[in-house]
Amino acid sequence: MKSERDITVVPVNCRGVMNKGFAKKARNVMSNEDFDAYMARCSAGLMKPGDCFFSGSWCFVATRKSWMEKSSLENVEKAIINMKNELKGTGKKVAMPMIGIAEDSIKREDIIRLVSKHLGSIDCTVYLDAEKPEKI
Repeated sequence: MKSERDITVVPVNCRGVMNKGFAKKARNVMSNEDFDAYMARCSAGLMKPGDCFFSGSWCFVATRKSWMEKSSLENVEKAIINMKNELKGTGKKVAMPMIGIAEDSIKREDIIRLVSKHLGSIDCTVYLDAEKPEKI
C-alpha cells in the first residue's frame, strides 16, 4: 500500500466487514471518514457484488455479498468494468491487490487477464498487487 498511487483498490464485501486480509490492512490506515462512507453504503443496501465506490484515495470493490462467501469471477469482472467507467480519462495511478484470490476461488492469471482487458487501454496506470507492484 505504500506504492506511489492516487487510488488504492480494496476488496470488500457488502456487509461492511473489513476484518481479514488486504481489507483489514486498508482499514487500519484509511481515515474514519472513508470507512464511514463505505459503511453507510453497506447499511443503506447500496453496495452490491460487482459494485465499486470511490471515497478519498480509496476504491472499495465489492467482490462478494458476505464475508462468508467466496468471491466470484463474474463479480470481480463487473467491479473492474465499473472501475474502468470511473477511471477513464483521469490519468490516475491505481494500486490494486489481486482481488478475489484469497480463498482460492479465483486464479491470479484470471485477474491479470481481466485487468489487462478492461483497464489496459484507458488513461490510467494500474499497479496490480499493491504489495509487489506489477505494471499492467
